[in-house]
Amino acid sequence: MRMIERLDLEHASIAIGAMDSDQSNLLFCQVALAASDEAQVFARVAQPGAVEAFEQSGIRTISEVETLAQGMLDLIGAPVLHDALLPSAGGRMTVEVPIGSGLDGRRVAELGLPPRVLVLLVRRGGEDIIPDGGTRLRRGDRLLLFGHADLVPAARERLVAVE
Repeated sequence: MRMIERLDLEHASIAIGAMDSDQSNLLFCQVALAASDEAQVFARVAQPGAVEAFEQSGIRTISEVETLAQGMLDLIGAPVLHDALLPSAGGRMTVEVPIGSGLDGRRVAELGLPPRVLVLLVRRGGEDIIPDGGTRLRRGDRLLLFGHADLVPAARERLVAVE
């Protein structure tokens, strides 16, 4: 109970167990779940055989082995996309934008983004949507912006500020 109070876990919206030990991560995540029904709980998992124990407890996992394998697949299978999405790639960057009520119902074409900033993806609930200019946004959508590093942060701030 003292750990829950000290970490203020009952008010957490996201908890991440990322220690070097699967056992420590599982224990922390279980405590976080017990402290807050609302929290999304994630854990780093080193041993692939341990993933099932985490997922049975309602903990979303990030497996080191799967992450490495996916990274290698991305690099080998889609090198242009992999290189484009790297943060240091030619000054380009991606950011995620949570959409509030101010953009609800607007089309992507109406966002007024700079010419070199694109909306690559709209995440709606559990669905990924590849948008076009006519895609209407809904409250709760999350946008993935891609473009030059000097333009994307300002575009994100402008979108977040719309009320």
